[in-house]
Amino acid sequence: MSATVGKREREETAGGTAGQARKRSRVGGVRAKVVILVGGHSKGTRFRPLSFDVPKPLVPIAGLPLLQHYLNECSCAFRASEVELAEVLLLGFFQAEEFDSFCNDASQRMGVPVRYLKEPSSLGTAGSLYHFRDEIMSGLGGGGGDRLFVLHGDIMCKFPFAPMLAEFAKHDSAVGVILGHKVPHSEVPSYGCLVSDPHSNELLHYVEKPSGTTPLSNTINCGVYLLNPIRFFDFVEHVATHMEEDDSSVTLSSSYSIPKNHIQMETAVLPRLAGEQKIYVLPYEEWWLQIKKPSECIAAAEMIMSHCRDQMSDSPPFPVDFHSGYFGNVVVHPMAQVDPSAKIGPNVSIGANAIVGKGVRISNSIILDGTVLRDRCLVTHSILCWNVDVGSWARIEGTEEHSHTMEGVCVLGKGVQIAPEIIAAVVWFSLIKA
Repeated sequence: MSATVGKREREETAGGTAGQARKRSRVGGVRAKVVILVGGHSKGTRFRPLSFDVPKPLVPIAGLPLLQHYLNECSCAFRASEVELAEVLLLGFFQAEEFDSFCNDASQRMGVPVRYLKEPSSLGTAGSLYHFRDEIMSGLGGGGGDRLFVLHGDIMCKFPFAPMLAEFAKHDSAVGVILGHKVPHSEVPSYGCLVSDPHSNELLHYVEKPSGTTPLSNTINCGVYLLNPIRFFDFVEHVATHMEEDDSSVTLSSSYSIPKNHIQMETAVLPRLAGEQKIYVLPYEEWWLQIKKPSECIAAAEMIMSHCRDQMSDSPPFPVDFHSGYFGNVVVHPMAQVDPSAKIGPNVSIGANAIVGKGVRISNSIILDGTVLRDRCLVTHSILCWNVDVGSWARIEGTEEHSHTMEGVCVLGKGVQIAPEIIAAVVWFSLIKA
């Protein structure tokens, strides 16, 4: 971290600069932190081959690392809010050095500290937050007005921070607000199921990945929380103290060999908060996506480029100079070389130092840094990792089914070489060496 950013972070921890103090007094002392749960390598196996070379949260989607889209949304939301953003914390069990460069750049760009904290082991969603409770509380006002946003690092939406704050303000004794989104009933078993009071929005019942009978509700947990940090940590401490006395917790721990300090928000905390007038659901009707596999990146990129261009404009490589060969949502890094005769779009991002030759056709695809697409090749519904080389007249073809089943996308791993006039279709990853 640079000396300037490091100094600012120490000042935040000590209570902030005079200018920040004046800002706190102007908005009534309300400060917030954002925590993003980024997981670790052992949790990213479904994201291979993209996660072979960088942590999953740093994989480029729509021209920027996934985490950068989170931070852009945060910057936009807090600029329009009377709540001051004090810090962004990334919690996970990747090696810290894998996030150093990203955090340094993000801190300077946002003007607030962005830090990565490494879990000593997998602690669970609530266990990780509780483990770092002192770091989270440091620099906040310490009063009941402090707020903590917690975001899962494998989802994407237009994070509705302001409506969540408004919902929280309606409930004086609330521990938190959870974002809820309706999906088809057939999809509910893949998520956490929320049952809420239609009038008060109180969460009445919570089941993680229900099975067997038809779910009581088709509203799911979006993985976005707004919490009163003091009340939340008090409640997690209560849960941790009593887990061994709770028969269901003992069964859960023995069945899955969960360590004592491993506390999942979804199985240990939310079910206990439900029905106690402590947590409320904010219905969310806009777009929402979970990003678990490489194939889901293309749908995420499409949504991001369609709905979030205002937020993305703060970060390179936006905006893009379009020419007649681009149509639809297209993002091209300034360091990429694209021949004017190429036809690009819709829903295409092209990374730095990529080379796109004469007559190349690309649609609904992600082209990462250093990839070479030689003359008159075709790439559609595909993800080409770093330094892929596609020969002339070759065809890399996924299918349009990715928008429904997410299984039709063609993915080529780093350094793969495709010879001229070869057809490659729906390949999850390849062992072809560079």
